[in-house]
Amino acid sequence: MVLTGLQVNSVSIDKQNLSSIEFILPEDDGAENSYTFSLGDRNILCSGKYLYEYQNESHSWRKLKNEMEEIRTDVGCVSVEDGVIISGGSIWDHDESEIRGSSCTDSVVLLKHDFTTVEIGKLPRPTKCHSMTKISDRTFVICGGR
Repeated sequence: MVLTGLQVNSVSIDKQNLSSIEFILPEDDGAENSYTFSLGDRNILCSGKYLYEYQNESHSWRKLKNEMEEIRTDVGCVSVEDGVIISGGSIWDHDESEIRGSSCTDSVVLLKHDFTTVEIGKLPRPTKCHSMTKISDRTFVICGGR
C-alpha cells in the first residue's frame, strides 16, 4: 500500500484460532507524527495538516480535500457521537518554507463530521504524548504524557 508516497505494512496476527487482527503501519519518519481516529464510519489518518481516509476495498488511503487548521502532533483523541475530541499535543509554528518549533498545548477541540473544529475546553495543564480513553461521551481518562 502507498500513503502519499509512504510505504505501509499490513501485519495480520492469528494466534490460538482467534479472529485475524490487522495492523496497518506507515513506513516513514513523518508517519511517527501521525494519528488515526474513527469519524463516524470513516477511518481517518491525520499527518501534518493533511487528512486521509482508509479505503477498505483497495486497502489504501485516499487524501481528502479537507485539511486541519494547524499542524498538531503528540495528541490524545477519542471518537464521540459529535465527532472526534483531540486534546493537548504539540502545535507547530511554521510557514510554507520553514518550521520554527512547537509548543505544548492545553487546548481541547472537537473535530466535527464536516471537518470543522471548535475549541471545547482546556486541559488542566499543557500535555502531550498522552493516552485518552472514553468512559462515556462526556467522561474521559487521560494518563501518561508530559
